[in-house]
Amino acid sequence: MSLLFFYSPNTARTIDAQGADGLGLHTKMSKDDLEAEYGLLITLSSKDVIDRKASDVLNKMKGVSQIDAAEYHGALCCLPPVRWCRFSGDESFLLSEEYTYDVRYAYVRIGGDFFKLMANGNSTHNQLVDEVSDALAAGAVKPNVVPGQKECSA
Repeated sequence: MSLLFFYSPNTARTIDAQGADGLGLHTKMSKDDLEAEYGLLITLSSKDVIDRKASDVLNKMKGVSQIDAAEYHGALCCLPPVRWCRFSGDESFLLSEEYTYDVRYAYVRIGGDFFKLMANGNSTHNQLVDEVSDALAAGAVKPNVVPGQKECSA
């Protein structure tokens, strides 16, 4: 049997695990008592909690950054890549180390340009390339700025 949790969608926090008796494992409070203190709560499985947390992280860390070839190849060589794929001249991979929950840094090469973004660990090559392509089309790619380098104002 999977452990269930009392989760607050308003604060995106897990309040307590639910014991076999239906009470909070740590607080020993019922769901109704917890709702009186924390507001609306929903009961989620541990997988659902992780999926929600990953989604929250991805929303906060959203964005595509252009990087240089050295950073791209450094990431490719530092740890074994996950889902490394080359197709139609594009290349992508996920860093094998998770950032948090099931969120990882993803790296994409389109032609001679290199990009970094945060992605779900299940992201496919096509999803990663599409996200970068959409950001490029929308003019939403953050420029590659070397630490200590000042951006040029035109």
